[in-house]
Amino acid sequence: MGFQSNRPNEGPLTSPKDGWQESNVTIQVPDGKKHDNNDIPTFVIPGLHHRSLTAVIRSVFEDPTSQCFHYTPFKSFWKSSKTSPAQRVYDELYSSNAMIEAHANLQQSPPEPGCGLERVVASLMFWSDSTHLANFGTASLWPLYLFFGNQSKSLRGKPRTASCHHIAYIPKLPADFHDYVSVITGEAPTVDILTHCRREVMHAVWALLLDEEFMLAYEHGIVIECPDGLLRRFYPRIFTYSADYPEKVLLATIRNLGSYPCPRCLIPKEKIPEVGTKINDRQRETNQRVDTAAIGLCV
Repeated sequence: MGFQSNRPNEGPLTSPKDGWQESNVTIQVPDGKKHDNNDIPTFVIPGLHHRSLTAVIRSVFEDPTSQCFHYTPFKSFWKSSKTSPAQRVYDELYSSNAMIEAHANLQQSPPEPGCGLERVVASLMFWSDSTHLANFGTASLWPLYLFFGNQSKSLRGKPRTASCHHIAYIPKLPADFHDYVSVITGEAPTVDILTHCRREVMHAVWALLLDEEFMLAYEHGIVIECPDGLLRRFYPRIFTYSADYPEKVLLATIRNLGSYPCPRCLIPKEKIPEVGTKINDRQRETNQRVDTAAIGLCV
């Protein structure tokens, strides 16, 4: 028996080391009937292990290893010789147009009343990937990780720097969910219902992660004492989310391999063979998906 098997039963995970918590995820389940808002069937999924995003941000920027982080983005250029023209180098998130624009927007926005601290964009880079733990059986994990774009990718890619921060382990629909659907509908769950509920789980998890504390930090920032002894006000901004196609489909609330399969643009499926051509580049620029209130009401 392993170490974990010999540990005493400590009950639910509440506030262990590094701020891990255990929460339940509640989703609404469609049963094909009309309901008031108060009697919609719901299903509770236990076992979401997660950490506070703001606590992780504070811990990272307080840590001595963050002294190599970049607080101010910049453009990087390279010249092959003294007389050759300069070429823009796109190699880091902190030298990208996206972060430069976010930094400029932050500096141009009204500061917090009575606060003269330097304002810094905390660049968040998420990554999730559902993973099987063995070649046989059903054991699996669905981890969610966080990297910081303020740090150079040459350091982020080294395991010894501990730059990958575990944020959550997303639970999957348990086996008894099929029984629950059979009870409320009288039949086994269809593929469409299972897909819908998997999407609900993903968004319910993110609703817990993007809590009130994070949203306050997003709007008003959080004051952190950095390794150089200076106080700065950090504003978290999400720049990237790396995931495989099935997970992007869940996040974007679109149909898997549907008529418009891309989560970022409205290129029809029959035009996928044109990927990489100039006409495809133009179409992706002019037919981008735009998140609107009307679309949100349809989800």
